[in-house]
Amino acid sequence: MSVYESRFRPWLDDPAGWPSWSLTPQEAADFAADLAAAGAEAGERLVNLYGEQADTFGAADLAAALAAQPLDEADLQAVALSIAAADYHRRRLTVPRAAAGGLTNPTNKPVWEALRPYLLARCRAALAGGGAEALQWRAILGRVPDNWLPAAQLTRALQQELNASGLFSEVEVTLELNPPVAGGGRWIAMQCRGALAELRKRLRERAPCLVELIRDAEDAAPQWVVAWRLEDELSLGRDGVERVRLWVYDPRRGAVPVSLRVTLADDRIQAVESPAPEAGAAVKALRLVKLEPGDPPRFGWRRWFGRAHPWGVFWWLKRLWLLRFGRAPA
Repeated sequence: MSVYESRFRPWLDDPAGWPSWSLTPQEAADFAADLAAAGAEAGERLVNLYGEQADTFGAADLAAALAAQPLDEADLQAVALSIAAADYHRRRLTVPRAAAGGLTNPTNKPVWEALRPYLLARCRAALAGGGAEALQWRAILGRVPDNWLPAAQLTRALQQELNASGLFSEVEVTLELNPPVAGGGRWIAMQCRGALAELRKRLRERAPCLVELIRDAEDAAPQWVVAWRLEDELSLGRDGVERVRLWVYDPRRGAVPVSLRVTLADDRIQAVESPAPEAGAAVKALRLVKLEPGDPPRFGWRRWFGRAHPWGVFWWLKRLWLLRFGRAPA
């Protein structure tokens, strides 16, 4: 059994305790505009893949409908916290956590005033850069069948033409078409297989990765998590499926480690979560998020010394000690 693991841990890297977002009307309008632009790009991608069939099956319409959905502030904040946790870890910085008392605590207010604009900017840039791909995945998952070529129509047309020719007394036409591009569950399974391969590569380099969990093709709500450990339970066994166990950090669950046991067949994936979520559908797709590392705001002495001070080395040594002797929360 192969194990790929970064030095990220939810109980060490969770930026906990900050207040819930309340977006201004302008900020909400900016997110809506980014989503609308992503919907238009997703429609173009679908047409490039499936031609007029993207409209026939309603995939383009679904992408447009998803792009018109309002995004929940809690979902956006969870995305931003996932990005922040990964950014602070990559920079070997102590993740900022709120002290007791919320924004009434004078210690928290200046930190939040610097942290919130960074979270907002990173969240908007990330969703604008990957929004089209996220909508494309949902549209294909929800609308495009595996065998999307019009085999039935072609079969009927050929049979009618041959019957009309009068050359044959009885005609039976059977077509087996191989689409040039996979559709539906097969396309999703292929993309997820590629995402897992890239996760193995990055985790081998000790780099935590941002992953989007797609549960419902009809819902545009983003759910981003940080993947920090992957185990190959069985790779391409006798039954032809790939099984892995993936550990992720989900800001909505706090510092509790969450594992996904993923079974990946040729035409679908199945994922079982532990601990199980209180509500919501099962994960139907895993999308690796492509996002360049950011430079989060620094606080305390590191704000003034930046990278010149050797605290990055101290952070690394402390992390190794905690990984060796520390314990995860029960």
